Amino acid sequence: MLTAGSANLSSTLTVGAATTLSNTLSVGGATTVGNTLSVAAATTLSNTLAVAATVSFGDNVVISSTKTLTAGSANLSSTLTVGAATTLSSTLSVGAAVNLSNTLSVAAATTLSNTLAVAATASFEDNVVVSSTKMLTAGSANLSGTLTVGAATTI
Repeated sequence: MLTAGSANLSSTLTVGAATTLSNTLSVGGATTVGNTLSVAAATTLSNTLAVAATVSFGDNVVISSTKTLTAGSANLSSTLTVGAATTLSSTLSVGAAVNLSNTLSVAAATTLSNTLAVAATASFEDNVVVSSTKMLTAGSANLSGTLTVGAATTI
């Protein structure tokens, strides 16, 4: 066992086996981890963690409500669960079926390049605009309010 009240290491520290650190580790420069880094308790990282390879999390990743998760691009191979209001400020590309079990709010122009299937009631609080080169088709429709047609229409 090596015990030191405080120690300065002016060269390389190489640890070849499992090591327990029971107090603070302060690193003033770059640090390279060449194998697995296991963290068994709460850890505060006060600077950037740059990872050059795959990162695996065996448990939840929790982000403070005052912070954000930012990714240049991300591939998600399983379920994405969002438990609160979320702002998406760029493109969301989805290659498979999407199940939406609560409200989807769209505040800006949105392009849907495939079919939108709605299994329950769809409510629109504002206008639904159909391009002049497209059609609005309904197998059967019940209209409980006013239908206003502003141009020639074929029924």
